[in-house]
Amino acid sequence: MKCGWRAIFVAVMILGLPWVGMATTIYDVQYNETNQGSGDDCYPSPLDGQQVTISGIVTAVMTGTYQNFWLEDFDNGLWGGVFIFDSTIKPSPGDSLTITATPDEYYGLTEMKSVSNFELHSSGNPMPSILDITTADLAGGCNAHSEAYEGMLVRVRDVVVTQGLDSHGQWYVDDGSGECQIDDDLFHYDPVMGENIAVIIGLADYSYSEYELIPRDADDIILEITGSPTIRNTAHDPVSPLFTESVTVTSQVTDDGTVSSVTLFYSADGGTSWDFTSMTDDGVAPDETAADDVYTGLIGAQAEGIEVEYYIQATDNEDLESFDPQNAPTSTYSYVVRGGLPGDGSGTAIISPDSVDLSQAVVETLTVTGEPALQTPLVTVIVVVPQGWSWSQSAADVSLAEEGFSGATVGVVGDTITVTSAAVNDRTPGQVIIAGLTSPGSMTTSTFLVKTSVEGGAPAEIDSPPQVVVGAVGPEITPIADIQADPSQYEGKTVTVRAVVTIGAGPLDNTKTRAYVQDESGRGINLFDYDLHSTLARGNLVEVTGEVEDYLGSGYISATTEIKDITVTVLDTNQALPDPILLSTGGANDAEWDGTWIQVTGVMLEDPYLIGGGYNVNLDDGSGQICIRIWETTGIDVSEFTEGDTVTAIGVGSVYSSTYQILTGYQEDIFEGQPQAEGIGYASISPATVNATDEGFTETVTIWSESTYVLTDLSVEIPLSWTWNLPQVGSIQLSGAGFPSSTTVEISGERTIIIHQAAVTETDQGVMAILDLNAPTIGEISVFRVKTAVSGQSLKEIQNSPRVTVEGLDKAILSIEPRVFVPNRGSYTDTDGFLIEFNVPTNSDVVLRLYNIEGRVVRTLVDEEQYAGPGQVVWNGRDELRGVVPMGVYICHLEATDRDKGITTTDQAPIVVGTPLN
Repeated sequence: MKCGWRAIFVAVMILGLPWVGMATTIYDVQYNETNQGSGDDCYPSPLDGQQVTISGIVTAVMTGTYQNFWLEDFDNGLWGGVFIFDSTIKPSPGDSLTITATPDEYYGLTEMKSVSNFELHSSGNPMPSILDITTADLAGGCNAHSEAYEGMLVRVRDVVVTQGLDSHGQWYVDDGSGECQIDDDLFHYDPVMGENIAVIIGLADYSYSEYELIPRDADDIILEITGSPTIRNTAHDPVSPLFTESVTVTSQVTDDGTVSSVTLFYSADGGTSWDFTSMTDDGVAPDETAADDVYTGLIGAQAEGIEVEYYIQATDNEDLESFDPQNAPTSTYSYVVRGGLPGDGSGTAIISPDSVDLSQAVVETLTVTGEPALQTPLVTVIVVVPQGWSWSQSAADVSLAEEGFSGATVGVVGDTITVTSAAVNDRTPGQVIIAGLTSPGSMTTSTFLVKTSVEGGAPAEIDSPPQVVVGAVGPEITPIADIQADPSQYEGKTVTVRAVVTIGAGPLDNTKTRAYVQDESGRGINLFDYDLHSTLARGNLVEVTGEVEDYLGSGYISATTEIKDITVTVLDTNQALPDPILLSTGGANDAEWDGTWIQVTGVMLEDPYLIGGGYNVNLDDGSGQICIRIWETTGIDVSEFTEGDTVTAIGVGSVYSSTYQILTGYQEDIFEGQPQAEGIGYASISPATVNATDEGFTETVTIWSESTYVLTDLSVEIPLSWTWNLPQVGSIQLSGAGFPSSTTVEISGERTIIIHQAAVTETDQGVMAILDLNAPTIGEISVFRVKTAVSGQSLKEIQNSPRVTVEGLDKAILSIEPRVFVPNRGSYTDTDGFLIEFNVPTNSDVVLRLYNIEGRVVRTLVDEEQYAGPGQVVWNGRDELRGVVPMGVYICHLEATDRDKGITTTDQAPIVVGTPLN
């Protein structure tokens, strides 16, 4: 229940705030190479007229009153730029923005207008990479090839002025491939016919049926190639690293134009071979600020005693390069790797959460664990909060937890947190909990540097410091139901699943990982690894990445689908386990339940017996036998169970040789008697259709149970819009085997009927007649809410309380339950999904459609003439092509035209499609 309510809360918050639309890329706005359009169009936006939300870097801003500007995607791909027609934001080049606006075609130029919302993430960001093109790439009028550059920063080289300025400030150049127009919308330049220009940089634009290039300022017109980049202040840290430490190299690189790339070359074999890595100016420590000309690169840890040589290469926008030292690689910088004590820099660390929003207030928990092979505990642990994160830098906001830090002390200097007197090993982890953190305001991946040391050693960096993704989408998550639906499609492929651990590593095998997880798709899967992953503890929410294998043992009737060779990231702990699927014992005997969390109740056919390192417990509820397999490694005690006992078992479906079984891993998952049961069962009502203003009639509610459950307590609530003329026990008539003579009735609040001492089962139904009711005075769909419970449990509403349609409408009315809908991503039918009920005037033409938030039709559910009265339809979460729709808000729109009166009425309501949040 918590998951669902949190999802609903998020949806309500979204709907309650000023609407900012659904995230879209600039590519989505621009990409169109098939439809040239008509009239003044030139390959119009496929989202023309639809409000969208896009993000990017501001590349140029117009001066004056109307500060329109250009925005470009972060990834610098084609179709990645767009013109923003807006004078309210007033941004600066280098600003990272998210805006909500509407694409519009202005004489063939795609522009964004009617900005309704914007957010400035950060300023001073470097410009996107400039695309090198030929002048012919912008020649020839409207065409799909040139359209791909519209709104983007581009560059032409070695051009000749072929036409001088005209009255509109336009002139032409040619690099030998064809003429290209230059415009002075941002910067005025007086060209000379025949003049040679080395480089022109600017925005690709479309105006008066012609593409053009708009330079931004004087720096965008380079008459001749000048100086190469200058490299200064190259240094490395630490100066004398341990064999377990990586080394950070920094250099200050400047240029009279633009620095295109900075590369760090390094060698550990005296210069015989060289490795290289890119250096970036992104603000990651020790580079204090992005775009400050300080570039950072990393050399990984090297063996003790090795001399590492390195040098820097920088290239600018003119393709000129420089080296530091100047005659590299003949001359280089160098350092010698020193040794340390075994154990310095050992251990592992994980951080939670490892993905946060931009500028999010958060508490980060960093868990450090020693390595099993190391006999000496880690006594010092150092954590460095990355640059860009703001916090108090006070020990008051740092706390320690877990046994490994039980006697430790903590100190804070700047962003460095030092824990001493620790005793961390592979069995006693330690946790550093950092409160009061605020994540960076721009998208990045932040590394929390972790150093460790043993007694007498020197702190050194661990091999894989934990990282937090800020403002970016994490790995693509594959629903387990998709894998289980067609394992052959995923065989041998690497996937990532996000799921809750139902059976952890250890109970089923204490030498290697045989664990199970289940996600919100409702299906589970086996995890296998030859290493024992202790982080796979029951109730942990984890991201698991590994290779899918459909393992078929020799002589087995079906395969076990598993993810093997896994890596595990713990996202949260103590999560509620998924509700098990309630099955009959015969129904559980099926390959469909491979890896999935299920529950059965049945009678023991014999005493538990020991076989092959574990116990078998055979149950049967009359539908067929199922084996409950309990390995000795679980420690589960079955000595109290005997033949003839009614036993409930919870576990995962599995296969052994020629039979199916349920694997149970914990003592609490197998017990004598019936399980807890609330809100189970079914109900119907008759009549299910009445006329508005009908008076003095009787509604009859019939209730029955599931499987072997006996419902002893029930309630029925009469809708508020109905009138109950005599709210008393005498207006209730009970019948059916489920309501024996001992059943009692009471009335609560003049509207709720409560039943005690019932005996409702799957076959013994309870029938309740409610006398002397008046229907509402206008048409609607009324819900008679039914709640049930077994003996000793609390009443809870069943999944589908019965509904009565009240006819007599003069307008279209929708009835949609306010809940988050999570479509079944595995197998489905056209009647499995979200119930949409509606009512319309008799003899109406009816159209019922679903739209996404951008106004596009997703699915037409009803389109009929001469529709009579109420109806319902079930949406299975698919679009017209039967593909599962993405998460988001969808609008259900009902339109009814009364054929007798010629009046059209409409009604609409939102449906939130998503995944319940943990």
